[in-house]
Amino acid sequence: MKGNTKKLAVFVVIAAMAMFIAAAMASADDNKWSAFHGKYAATSVGTCLWTWTGWNPNLTAIDPTTGYTSSTTQQTIWTFYPDGTGTGQGRNVGLNYVFPYYAAAGLSEVSWQFTYNITHDGTSTTDLILGTFVGTFLQGPNKGLTWTWDKFSDSGMVSQDHKTITLSSVAPDVVKLTFGSIVNYGICSYGRVLTRVDE
Repeated sequence: MKGNTKKLAVFVVIAAMAMFIAAAMASADDNKWSAFHGKYAATSVGTCLWTWTGWNPNLTAIDPTTGYTSSTTQQTIWTFYPDGTGTGQGRNVGLNYVFPYYAAAGLSEVSWQFTYNITHDGTSTTDLILGTFVGTFLQGPNKGLTWTWDKFSDSGMVSQDHKTITLSSVAPDVVKLTFGSIVNYGICSYGRVLTRVDE
């Protein structure tokens, strides 16, 4: 009788351990992005429509005669931390055309902080932390001036091996670009490819 009891006790312990291990594995799979982190080199391209007077609710310029267009490329490093925050820094090349009388280019050093979230299927969203984006013109007619950007929201996918992230603009939100006493209101569209550079 005692032998059977011991065998039963051993069986119960083994069964409990197996259940615990299975539950732990399932939990780890359910939260496979919970400790996500890494450093990524990013190439970004974008286009913006700008005006000094703002935008109507239907996304048309209040005064289209005050507007201009710009295109941008960026080479930056994005660092993702396990707590859902991150930092970005690098260089931004901007090409501006104010119809019909002005065209200029500029190179800036930029840095910012962001939050991010990754769902179970690898869908990623990133949002700029307000007040953290700062750029400084290194070349161009505004050389030496600093400028700020108030928001961006991107969405995309993280590859299952964590080596690549694709992001792009998801809505035509109005953003605010400020340098000195000048405020520009823009609607921008961006696309980004991030490639992991650490292991």
